[in-house]
Amino acid sequence: MAVRFLTLWLISEKEEKMILKPLHEDLNTPGYIANLHGLYEKASKGEKKDLFIAACQFVGLLNETYEQWQEFKKNRVSLSETEIEKMINLRDIARENKDYKEADRIMKQASGIGTEMHQVLEYYLTGQGYYNAHEEGAKPRMMAKTILDNIKLDEVWGNEISLEYNNQFAGTCDLTAIAYGKPSIIDWKQANRPKREEWVEDYKLQLGAYYLAHTTNYGPIEQGVISICTRDLQYQEFKLSEPDLKEYGEKFLERLHQYNNLQQPGS
Repeated sequence: MAVRFLTLWLISEKEEKMILKPLHEDLNTPGYIANLHGLYEKASKGEKKDLFIAACQFVGLLNETYEQWQEFKKNRVSLSETEIEKMINLRDIARENKDYKEADRIMKQASGIGTEMHQVLEYYLTGQGYYNAHEEGAKPRMMAKTILDNIKLDEVWGNEISLEYNNQFAGTCDLTAIAYGKPSIIDWKQANRPKREEWVEDYKLQLGAYYLAHTTNYGPIEQGVISICTRDLQYQEFKLSEPDLKEYGEKFLERLHQYNNLQQPGS
C-alpha cells in the first residue's frame, strides 16, 4: 500500500507526488530544495503557505519557533557574532589591500579550529606529540589539552575508527577506548559556549549509530562519551549508558528507514 507522507497537511496526492518526486530519485535533495524554492515563491505571495511549511518540515526544516532558532544559532555556531564580525572585517581589509593570501588565511582560520582540534587529539593519542597546524594553532592545541586534562582514559584502542553496519550506513568514530573503566565510544566536539542536554540530541544519535556498528563488527561497548571544549576552554561531558546507546541506535535506524522508504516505488 502506498504511504502518504504529507497527508496531515491536507494536500492532494498529485501535489504530494510533485514535491516528493526528487526524493524518489536516489534522494535527490537538491531537486527537492529546488521545489521548495518554487513553493516559497508562492508562499511569499500568500499562496499555499501551509504546503511550503509542511514540505520544509518533512526534511527537518522549520521545526523550531523563531525564538528556538535564534537560541539554536547562538549555541551551535563555532564562532560568536563578535568573532565572526571581526574576522569578516579583517578579511575585507586584506582584500582591499590585495593581500589575498592573508584573506584566505583568515577564512581558513575561521573554519578550521574544530578540524585542527581533532588533529591535535589524534596526533597526541597516537604518540606523535601535539600537532602544530600553523602559527594560529595555539587555540586548537589548548582546546585539545583541556579535553585530555579532563577526560579519564585508561587505555586507548583506536583513533578515527571506520565503522559500518549491515550495509546500511558507515561512519568514522573519533576514539574507542577504556574510559572511566568502561569500553567506550568517544566523540570530540568543539563549541562556542557550553551546551544544555537538549542541544546534544544529534550527537547522541551519532553515538547510537556508532554503538550499533561497533558491537556488530568489533565487540561490546558499554558507554558513550561526548567530550566538548568551548573556545574559552570550558570543558563539558555527556555520558550515555549502554541502554542509552541502544535506545539512540534504534532511533537512528528509525530515521534511516524513513529515508530509505522514500526511495521505494509507490511510497
